[in-house]
Amino acid sequence: MSQILGSFLVFVVLLTSPVSGAYEGCFAESVRRRHFAISPGDYSPEITSTMTCRTACGAFDYKYAALAQGKFCFCGNTLPAAGPGSESLCDVDCVAEPTQKCGGLKSVSVHTASKMLAGLQLTSDAVSSPIAVSTLVTIDVSIATGMDVTYQFDYDDGAGRTSNNVTDMLSRTYSVPGEYTIQVFANDVNQTFQDSVAATAVKVEAPPGLVEVECDPVFATFEEGNGCTLTV
Repeated sequence: MSQILGSFLVFVVLLTSPVSGAYEGCFAESVRRRHFAISPGDYSPEITSTMTCRTACGAFDYKYAALAQGKFCFCGNTLPAAGPGSESLCDVDCVAEPTQKCGGLKSVSVHTASKMLAGLQLTSDAVSSPIAVSTLVTIDVSIATGMDVTYQFDYDDGAGRTSNNVTDMLSRTYSVPGEYTIQVFANDVNQTFQDSVAATAVKVEAPPGLVEVECDPVFATFEEGNGCTLTV
């Protein structure tokens, strides 16, 4: 980042956050005649969590993700007509996520599916031309798909990346002008995937320096020049 002394800039960041996938409930499931019978493909049961199952089913455009026996993932587009049953039926901890329940021997924990985080964009209304100091700059962050997304920012001012979704990341004050590359890093709450990164550039111009005008007390109008000296 190049710097020129003496400026002031405030950033306001507007985030468009995706809606988190919802938990639909615990449903009875027949092992021989499954309602959720579609496998999301090649996956490892030993590292399956609610997050990985939901994104795996979402990648194939299924509406729901169902977890059974602590580690098995199934997909489907409808919920059982009988509706959800007692939560006590889903009593098996997820192998890769012990704080969550992943169905039971004859039941499934069902969540809405969601696609993997994609289409992250970061834009600014100050990209096309330099801005004056103290100008309010608006930044928009958006994603095409994703769930439970966290955001970290690097404002290119030497402070490094912020923590996840901290309150004060929605504004920034710069004490010097120059060219800044603002970056946003997005991931899910469990940092399951490689960070998605987007950036935008902002150039802040320094204000003109102080101009002093010094004129001779008396000068003849026919003399060359105007009798004044400009100092910047």
